[in-house]
Amino acid sequence: MTGFSIRDAVSGDIPMLHRMMHELAEHDGLMDFFRATEDSLRRDGFGEPRRFRALIAEVDGETAGYVRFDEGYSPFTGRGVLEVDDVYVRERFRRRGIGKAVMLRLRELALERGFNLRWEMEFENHRARAFYEGLGATTRPKRICYWRVAG
Repeated sequence: MTGFSIRDAVSGDIPMLHRMMHELAEHDGLMDFFRATEDSLRRDGFGEPRRFRALIAEVDGETAGYVRFDEGYSPFTGRGVLEVDDVYVRERFRRRGIGKAVMLRLRELALERGFNLRWEMEFENHRARAFYEGLGATTRPKRICYWRVAG
């Protein structure tokens, strides 16, 4: 896994992070739900309280992808959990091991805190399921409900 780096996102990454979130929403056909702005990212990812964190993957100084996550708690395991919401590698950077490296870095962060990792995916997405299971994750079918109450 050479040729790229993974680092914590900083406030200077906000415009690119917003652009990639937009790309992901387009890719997933979720533009009707996309409401994030650079200001909301600044407030929620780099202000107090900090509601999310992100890692940025770079290839030769160019942003190749990101992962966004936050800390939660699982009453079933009695432990903290890193809850991963977005894993995105831009099209031209795929198949270079970046997604795997980002997930392994998240695993390191979780281990440092004594946490587990949790994320959602479309169960019918067989490529994603094979990728995650290849890393050692377990998957289970579950339907997620979403209730937009704050606009």
